[in-house]
Amino acid sequence: MSKFSTTKSSPFTGSQIESYLKNCRSLEEAAQKYIDTIYEEFEESLVLVRMFLSVSYSELPRFNQKFVTNLAAEKGIALELKNNTPVLCLIGTRGEEPEWNEWRKSKGHIGIPLVSTEFIETIPMVSRLLSDLGLSLNWLKNSDSGLDIDVRGNIAGIFFVEDAKKSADSKKRKIIPMQGFVKTYNVCSVFGIGGRYMLGSNNFVTVIFFTKEKFSKATAQRFVSLINLFKTSTIRLVGQKRIFSD
Repeated sequence: MSKFSTTKSSPFTGSQIESYLKNCRSLEEAAQKYIDTIYEEFEESLVLVRMFLSVSYSELPRFNQKFVTNLAAEKGIALELKNNTPVLCLIGTRGEEPEWNEWRKSKGHIGIPLVSTEFIETIPMVSRLLSDLGLSLNWLKNSDSGLDIDVRGNIAGIFFVEDAKKSADSKKRKIIPMQGFVKTYNVCSVFGIGGRYMLGSNNFVTVIFFTKEKFSKATAQRFVSLINLFKTSTIRLVGQKRIFSD
């Protein structure tokens, strides 16, 4: 039995997380330090760990905006991209391969524009992730100024895929579409923990774990408190809009 499977509760206390992150100058810096800490604690059980944050398109650095703009054009949704379109941004990553340890080197996940329910439903993993985290696809709604997140209630939850090789959605599509990656690195289960910052904003954060072992949802739920510890320790950075490092 690995340390990951035998964990009985959250592996870190609030004071530990706070001490790790207290001197961080941006959410990006805090995210990477947080992801590094988790990966190093459970390295024998993990293939890859990533953190994503929703950020409005207009608030993205130029590098991210360019990626999102190009992706929107490639997918035929450029006309739907607005200044306040929420974009699911990769802000922390750590894994087996060196190129997985820097989010700017990602080839396809630097930013996913959440322009509409129709577009999200074409991406099985993102659609399932948002739904499982308590973000029904109805949370995207049209408005005069673009698309806003419906943030009624406290959004928090867990995304869970027990079998990365076989689990499929209602349309019989693999929930984890990167089956080459799954096979090459023998990814068994995937889960995500996520929640919304309680600032009256549309920022929500999620951490996704790609594991080398299969386990139950009950095991994954032991890690849910980690996202609340991260939010508590970084809420000042979100409030000050210190998201990305210079």
